[in-house]
Amino acid sequence: MPKALIFFIINYPMKTLSVCMIVRNEEAKLESLLQSVLSFADELIIVDTGSMDHTVDIAKKYTKKVFSFPWIDDFSKARNFSIDQATSDYFMWLDADDKILPSEQKKLRTLKRKLTKNMYLFPYCLLNEKNEISLMFYRERIMKNIPRFRFQGVIHEAIPLDKNISYESIPIYHQYSEESHTARNLKILENLKKERLLSSRELYYYGRELMDGNDKKKACTVFEEYLIRSDTWPLNAMDACLHLYYLYKEIHEDSKANQKLFQALSYGYPNADVLVTIGQHFYEKKDYKTAKFYFKLCLKIEKDPLIFTHYDAIDFLPHLYLALIAYQEKDYSKAIKENLLALKYKPQDPYALKNHEYYTEKLHSETK
Repeated sequence: MPKALIFFIINYPMKTLSVCMIVRNEEAKLESLLQSVLSFADELIIVDTGSMDHTVDIAKKYTKKVFSFPWIDDFSKARNFSIDQATSDYFMWLDADDKILPSEQKKLRTLKRKLTKNMYLFPYCLLNEKNEISLMFYRERIMKNIPRFRFQGVIHEAIPLDKNISYESIPIYHQYSEESHTARNLKILENLKKERLLSSRELYYYGRELMDGNDKKKACTVFEEYLIRSDTWPLNAMDACLHLYYLYKEIHEDSKANQKLFQALSYGYPNADVLVTIGQHFYEKKDYKTAKFYFKLCLKIEKDPLIFTHYDAIDFLPHLYLALIAYQEKDYSKAIKENLLALKYKPQDPYALKNHEYYTEKLHSETK
């Protein structure tokens, strides 16, 4: 290799990274995250939207770039204000209740040395009250600091995906909180609804917030309205169908529920949630042959990293139900095998542990 080229490679400047955050009343969680961020961030931007606690004081211990932004019921505007303050080559967004393990901090430091893509997507892992992953999907996390990479949407904001992207195995864990944001989000969307027609994406999230707020009938109406829009995103349409399936079941409109369940398949390649729910539907009808087909199919399908999928639906639930079906078919060896595969993914699950004992006892009693 020519000496000049070697010199160029060695002296090629490492890309810089700004971490951008919006915060409000986060004194209990903020410091822990900021300590982990220091290991890879060149610049830390913190935008406070109206804290009444010591959040700002904690932030100032870690960076001079602490700004105030008046809350105007628009998450994108607040996030974009934080990005506008960034001076690095790339920016990364985080929330105060996110968690980055030491092993992932090391991976981030390594990634910084080879940033070339426009956008980097990381697994976003939502934790439940047991500190287990309940939902996982890839989200845009590090972007080149150019004007076209900005958030869109008043709530559940996102940056549209670029073609020049890279998927990285660096999970960001979002910690569980008992605090509900449903009332706040409903207020934002309902105020927006008074000003203009909600976009299809906003309408979808409006239905979800209504469902979380236990307004079942109104949620059904909104999801139905969403599904007749011409610009629905197929994955959100599938999800809306699943929500309608459960909502209609709860208000005892079973024929509508069943119709929506199978309508989910009309939007294209199904995710694990759709297949598991259909499998459960046939299991409840005691149609074990058909249920088995959908649970096995769920284990075989290619997993799309961009699909919002409940973590249990990917592997745990299909194996758990295949064990239950094997038990119904009196194939206790098969039941034990499938249940052990379920326990591989959730070793401490009390239901699967109890089933293992029961299946083992049945097998022993049969072989005596």
